[in-house]
Amino acid sequence: KSGPWEVECLDIPSDKKLLLKKGVVLEAKKGGLLKSRHFISICGTGIVIAGEGDNVIRMRKTDYMKDKATYPKFDDNRHGIGAGKGGAKDWWVRNVRIESCGGDGVCLTSTRRVWLDRIDFYDNLRQALTIGTGCYICYLTDCKFNYTWGQEPMSGIDVENWTENCTIGEIYCENCEFADTHISGLVLATSTYEPLSMYFKNCE
Repeated sequence: KSGPWEVECLDIPSDKKLLLKKGVVLEAKKGGLLKSRHFISICGTGIVIAGEGDNVIRMRKTDYMKDKATYPKFDDNRHGIGAGKGGAKDWWVRNVRIESCGGDGVCLTSTRRVWLDRIDFYDNLRQALTIGTGCYICYLTDCKFNYTWGQEPMSGIDVENWTENCTIGEIYCENCEFADTHISGLVLATSTYEPLSMYFKNCE
């Protein structure tokens, strides 16, 4: 059934699939993200989120920006999809639009082996995608990183190590589009002691 379906937040455990039937929209419930940093938390291994077509994962960016009474922890940011406590590995998100998030569209930390395929990032607050500390082996294919605005760094992809002695490794980006972000398409926010490998092909 098409949406929007209003939900507070979702925790997806290991070896589960969230399949969105054609046209389904998941929308953050007003006031519903006071206990979680993520609208959808990936909590484990072997997790798949996939859409059949015309699917949207949507938050309430403009509400968060103007309504501090309802969202008192907004300064901590509220991301669309991210790893839960303890990290995550071997997960896949495919064929959805992620829009109007109160922080990042997707925030990857303590994550190993993730594949984002055919994701349309649009109108997110800080950036479309953060690749942060402890993220290792990240595949990005046929994604669009568009129209990021609201709070710096306002970028498409932000590679952001929290400290220099932490590691991020192996980022592959192919057939992706960067457009209309208010500052940058790609930001390397910090340096690291360890080498960082990044591969881009057919991106614009």
